[in-house]
Amino acid sequence: MQFPVPLHRTQPGQWIEEMRGYPFAPPVLMAVLTLVALWLLANLGPMAAVALVIGGAIVLLTLAEPRYGLYLAVLSVPVQQYGSLKGLTATQGAFLLVLGAWAAGKLLRGARWDVLRDANVWRFALFYVAILASGRVAGDIKATLTEGFHWGEALAIYVIARDTLRTRRDWAGLVACLFVGASGEAFIGTVQSKLGLGNLSFFVGGIARSFGTFGRPNSYAGYLEMTIPLAVTLSLWALFALPAAARRWYAVRGGSLVEERRALLPLLGLLAALAGAGVTALMLAAGITLSLSRGAWLGGAVGFLVMMFLAGRRWAITALVATGLLIVTLALGGAGVLPKTLQDRIGSVGSSLILLDYAKVPITPENFAVKERMAYWFGGLRMAQDHPWQGVGLGNYGAQYDAKYYTSPFMKSQVHAHNYYIHITAETGVIGLAAYLLLIGGVFVTGVSAVRRTASDPFARALALGGVGIVVAVAVHNLFEDLHVLSLGVQLSAVWALLASIRASNTPPAGRLTTRMVARGNGAMARKSAVTIRHTP
Repeated sequence: MQFPVPLHRTQPGQWIEEMRGYPFAPPVLMAVLTLVALWLLANLGPMAAVALVIGGAIVLLTLAEPRYGLYLAVLSVPVQQYGSLKGLTATQGAFLLVLGAWAAGKLLRGARWDVLRDANVWRFALFYVAILASGRVAGDIKATLTEGFHWGEALAIYVIARDTLRTRRDWAGLVACLFVGASGEAFIGTVQSKLGLGNLSFFVGGIARSFGTFGRPNSYAGYLEMTIPLAVTLSLWALFALPAAARRWYAVRGGSLVEERRALLPLLGLLAALAGAGVTALMLAAGITLSLSRGAWLGGAVGFLVMMFLAGRRWAITALVATGLLIVTLALGGAGVLPKTLQDRIGSVGSSLILLDYAKVPITPENFAVKERMAYWFGGLRMAQDHPWQGVGLGNYGAQYDAKYYTSPFMKSQVHAHNYYIHITAETGVIGLAAYLLLIGGVFVTGVSAVRRTASDPFARALALGGVGIVVAVAVHNLFEDLHVLSLGVQLSAVWALLASIRASNTPPAGRLTTRMVARGNGAMARKSAVTIRHTP
């Protein structure tokens, strides 16, 4: 099928300019749109009408610029429960619309499937097939299909993000969406903690744990954890780049207006980046702290240490010192410099995350949550022992725990095992666990490779370091939680794709000077000379 005008050549701005030449076009268009809106309200109701309008906007935006659809899907994650319609959350609805519009756009523009060169796409697909295969032994196939949809959503978002995140502008747009969503969530959580909102079980030592729009402190902290490393690395990038930008602007100040403006704009951009990323980092740090999520604290600490080891020798030495200080702080329970509640929470990280002698330790208010978590662990381990290869079926952990694998007095599960590695093994066996570890390992290697390839590009290097920090933090936090729930996989897949895009990008930043050594033959001996080349976009 051939279209007379390729979709990528259409210009909405040109249509608007042409319409302005007809004096009656704008009023007629407004009248038609008003009639359509009134008909929708009268026949579908306000909620359905709003959903239809928003859905249409998402489709049109994705057709015009595929990255916009990805941005909207990422922004919908923290508000997914508030926009649900007939059992379909806002994120799931946005995903389905984005997927359809992206696929249609690929067909209309002429498909480019270079994304299939990404090894992580195949690792992800292998993992998806492995976990779906466990459905053949599942007692509740509906639960398998539901969980399969969630992972299919994450896989599709990875492919879409990998296909659309091609330039530095695309990267910056995604990061901006991550900052907007996470900072808004952190603000909500901080207000909740200060006002003492939430269930009584959320109160620890007089502090109300923040839970945001997710309803669970640990999931809330995990969501913030998927952004804060990027906020920190971009803050440092902007801070270190400011002096050079200020000197360039000062050197041309009072000269040519064009040169002064050319030097001033990057300076203003760095100031805006520093302000935005810095404020976001502080807000997210406050949100994670007030969540009192020890898993998030531990995951974040390990993630930042790995980032520092990858950042260079000086940062690696600082990481070693920080590791020592962290161990001492944990041993001393906060060293007396933190509020008592936080001291107790930090001091209990080692003893309260795991009980070495579960059976002999009686249940107390202080260890109730730990005993409950470990009961779920034991249930999952017994499932894996009885069904080692394909588990009990994807999405069937909760039903199987309640029916057979419970540990008294915790007779009813919370759907997941509070340890994703145990959870995926219980549901999909060692086959699913191996495929999952292969996927996570591949993403981590991709991130490390991206860090090494961007040594001469500070902006891309900051993004790569932040992305690796997120991968590590989530992997560690998953030892005590399941961070693949509530469509968090949408955000995580976008970060994974960002790392792959940075690694695959070999184009130097526009306007940057680079140097390469060109070997020139001179008889029997070769000499090397530096040739400076200015790259243009």
